[in-house]
Amino acid sequence: MQGSNSLHQDERMGVLFAILGYVLLSMGDSVWKLVADAWAPTALATWRYSLGAVGLGAALWWREGALGFRVRNPWVQLMRGSGVAIATASFVTAVGMMPLVDTTAILFTSPLLTALLAAVFLRRLYTLQTHRLML
Repeated sequence: MQGSNSLHQDERMGVLFAILGYVLLSMGDSVWKLVADAWAPTALATWRYSLGAVGLGAALWWREGALGFRVRNPWVQLMRGSGVAIATASFVTAVGMMPLVDTTAILFTSPLLTALLAAVFLRRLYTLQTHRLML
């Protein structure tokens, strides 16, 4: 019985962290909307990811030490980081041009787009069940 209780506790903590994450993301998007006219999208993205890098870097150093910062495929990570930078700058630009509700709704289509692109480029199986789970 103890294992079952622990599982439920883990699920509750997972839900709590998910809710906290979504609340913080929504708050961050609201702040972006407030300052979108005053700052360039690249400046906002740089600020957001710099703060994230410092926080996550500190957590990684605490847990893994220097070995945590070794990268196996630096070019792949550079391509991924460039894609995230372009996507973030595009989102911030959109926030400045559109209502926040519309840009956030478009942002939440990303899991569907990810599944479709994974099927095309990575040859991942895309089933009707996968499609239903996303709707």
